[in-house]
Amino acid sequence: MHYDEEIYRPPMEARTPLLQVTSGCSHNACTFCGMYKKTPYKVSPFEEIEEDLKEIQTKRPDSERIYLLNGDPFSMDYERLKTICLIIRKYLPAIKTIAMYASVNNIADKTDEELRSLQSLGINMLYVGIETGHADILKRINKGNTPEEAVRELKRIEDAGIYWKAMIMLGIAGSGMAEENAEKTAELFSKVSPRGIFCMSYTMVPDSVMYNQWQKGKFREASEYERIMETKILLENINPPKKVRFNSVHVSNTLTIDGFLPEDRERMIRECDEILGEYTEEEFQKTFDRHNLRNL
Repeated sequence: MHYDEEIYRPPMEARTPLLQVTSGCSHNACTFCGMYKKTPYKVSPFEEIEEDLKEIQTKRPDSERIYLLNGDPFSMDYERLKTICLIIRKYLPAIKTIAMYASVNNIADKTDEELRSLQSLGINMLYVGIETGHADILKRINKGNTPEEAVRELKRIEDAGIYWKAMIMLGIAGSGMAEENAEKTAELFSKVSPRGIFCMSYTMVPDSVMYNQWQKGKFREASEYERIMETKILLENINPPKKVRFNSVHVSNTLTIDGFLPEDRERMIRECDEILGEYTEEEFQKTFDRHNLRNL
């Protein structure tokens, strides 16, 4: 198989066959991220893709799901994505779902007709890095889109029949911003219909702009207590048009909760309250050393 030295996929795709079709990230300019700084963006040759599919065919011939690597494969243009879908179906005819990372901007690159066509070819699960719904924070982290643009493009993929799951970053706004950031993010999610909202907790990594800002005293890291407060405020304020899974089961999070909105809202809020009431903010900070995560 042709894989980069470092590959990334959502935890939910742990048992899904992985097919690399791009390397790196087409944007690669978010100030919080250091994942692809040493990996230039490029698309994989069709020959490599076919070779890998032949190998997957020998091991998982009846696969109904496949996950495309790396960074944001949805950055490829419609014709190339269409060709890759057809090649996948040639070697894995049982495929029902082709999943991958995507960004708001590379959704915007496709027409409504192209989105519907890609859905019909099997692209029916996108993992979209939303990070936050706060306009100022989106600008600070150089995400490349506004909340309004995110809502517009997410509604377009919903109209095309493409399911999507959102990823957000607790603490990305920094210390003192938990309430405001959570309210703005909840406002965004009350306008769209993801299948799931998956929380990670922002952990500064070397080689990122925000890490350097933190070292110079230009960014104050959110406390662990503030991140739990942010989770609670999100749960209190998200009013989704449709049932949505809310999940914080990730190694970066202090508190792991899982349930559905709106029916599990009160239970998940109670779980936040229980841990907030057990420790003072100072005591809580001492129980979780985020420095260890930066050195993983």
